[in-house]
Amino acid sequence: MARGRDPKPPRSVTAASPRTVHVMVEIAVDDGAPLESILGLAERLGEVTFQVDRAYGSVPIRGMKQYIERLAEAHQHAVIVRGMVNGDRISALESQPRVLKVWVDSEIEPFRAARMHKSRKQVHKSKERKKHKLLPAASPDCTGGTSPLGDIRDVVTALGVNKIWALGYKGAGVVVGIVDAGICAKNCPNPHSACGAEIDRVIGGWPTNDWGTTADHWEGHGNMTAFDVLGMAPEAQLYDIRIVSVETGNPAKDFKAWVSEAVKAYDWAIKQHQSDGTPKILNNSWGLYKKNADPAYATDPQSPFARQVEAALAEGIMVVFAAGNCGEACPYPKCGTGSVGANKSILGPNGHPDVMTVGAINLNEAWVGYSSQGKAVLPPNTPKPDFCTFTQFAGYYPSLDANYASDSGTSASAAVVSGVVALLKQYRSGLTQAQAKTALKTTAKDLPPSGDDPKTGAGMIRAKNAYDSL
Repeated sequence: MARGRDPKPPRSVTAASPRTVHVMVEIAVDDGAPLESILGLAERLGEVTFQVDRAYGSVPIRGMKQYIERLAEAHQHAVIVRGMVNGDRISALESQPRVLKVWVDSEIEPFRAARMHKSRKQVHKSKERKKHKLLPAASPDCTGGTSPLGDIRDVVTALGVNKIWALGYKGAGVVVGIVDAGICAKNCPNPHSACGAEIDRVIGGWPTNDWGTTADHWEGHGNMTAFDVLGMAPEAQLYDIRIVSVETGNPAKDFKAWVSEAVKAYDWAIKQHQSDGTPKILNNSWGLYKKNADPAYATDPQSPFARQVEAALAEGIMVVFAAGNCGEACPYPKCGTGSVGANKSILGPNGHPDVMTVGAINLNEAWVGYSSQGKAVLPPNTPKPDFCTFTQFAGYYPSLDANYASDSGTSASAAVVSGVVALLKQYRSGLTQAQAKTALKTTAKDLPPSGDDPKTGAGMIRAKNAYDSL
């Protein structure tokens, strides 16, 4: 255990302190230890100004490789607790008994396009436009989605999704977890707050006490990704897995998404899958824009969230990630100067070798110039993206939310792939992550330049071709 003497009360740490940082602390606890015992152990670390977030609780996590044998021999396991510490005391905190590692808890953001917002009058005009071609296919599209090429029905046709539907497969029996900022769910049993347009077929989620109650955060991004998944798989069901913190009265955490929330959300999804086999798929349309915002997330395969992704895959959950919006032609303004373009812009578990990493093209099959480029920054620096599909089409925006012109960013592309994977999963119930990725890669339409390339990977997915290959 930690020190045997009575702990000193922790010094007051506030979000306003310029030296205060959010951290995840990985500690070794005895097997079978109850939550209160774990939190008590964490609070005894307060001697080095660590303020425990008791509301977060603790999350069991696969141990780092270097500690697995030691933990097993001691009948212990690793858990993550969350809190705040003065930045100059992190080393002291890490030196405490039972502390395995202190990880910075960074903010994560959605991968929507840069120049997306339009006036309601402009949006109304764009809704009336027919499908048109803005650019030759060889040119990068840097419009930001302000003039969508077609709508989600065009995506369905272009991918051959309608042909899969005609064979009786629309995603029935497949639950997709939307790991995002929240969904406003139709027929939700929980009281709604800050809810706009409603999404059908949401059957549960996390946090368990208020899933489905809001899509206001990230400006409806969760609703958009949910809409696009159902656009491909209209009979699938959804979990609203909200990683945005909604702690009214706490400005340090309100309406922000932290890596620690994603760690805990994945823990819920893994336990849910162990219980009843759902969710089958997790869609992730978010990540980092700057490597230096969280070097551990970006580059360390042993980071807490990277290990959670691996745990989900090992459990049999299929995992889809957006590549990011830091492509060299027209990166999102938030992208760090060292996080733009080839080999720099697919950060962290978004480029994990086993996940499906999705880049973006428009309906004219032109590479969208903000779509992040491989190789992955996360070792072993796998060639990424795996493949690409459509973005910048009229979908949730502006049909249900008139404040934006199109469903854009690699966010929309990832959601389209998750919907297609739901169709394949219904068709082949035993389909694995590796099999789905292989089917989509080997049947993709090669796009310029020839071969598997850092912009579009294996090329544009072709849903019906992938279906035929299974």
